[in-house]
Amino acid sequence: MGRFKNKSQEQPQIPTSALPDIIFILLFFFMVTTKMKENSPLVITELPKATQLKEVPTDKQKITISIGNAIDKNLYGDGYIIQVGSNIIQPHQLNDVVSETLSKMKPSKRSVSNIVAYLKADESIKMGIIHDVTQRLRKLGVLSIDYSALKTN
Repeated sequence: MGRFKNKSQEQPQIPTSALPDIIFILLFFFMVTTKMKENSPLVITELPKATQLKEVPTDKQKITISIGNAIDKNLYGDGYIIQVGSNIIQPHQLNDVVSETLSKMKPSKRSVSNIVAYLKADESIKMGIIHDVTQRLRKLGVLSIDYSALKTN
């Protein structure tokens, strides 16, 4: 009888030619599906409660204005602060914010009527401060002003 020959113990090779394609597909998938964090909050806003809410229109340019007490009281003090984007501003600087928003818009839609101011004010903030901000926005021509709130049943 013949003897069987022992085959060498080679490990099978894993094809790696498609590996870069798979990596780029995964990278593209995560880039498309990941939502970037808009801004880190510098303001404490405990929103008031409301029974009826509506969605902010998506076809208009949105300016989010947060009004409340500072998270870092050592840096900003005990009073209220106004945050737009990642910047702390004073009410008289809203003109610069509106101008910057207009400059980012497409030329065909560059109009103050296409801007919505979205106010996120803490429920403990006095209405006079909110009134000052809304009056400054109205003087600049921003007439669409929405207030954020939490829905209650």
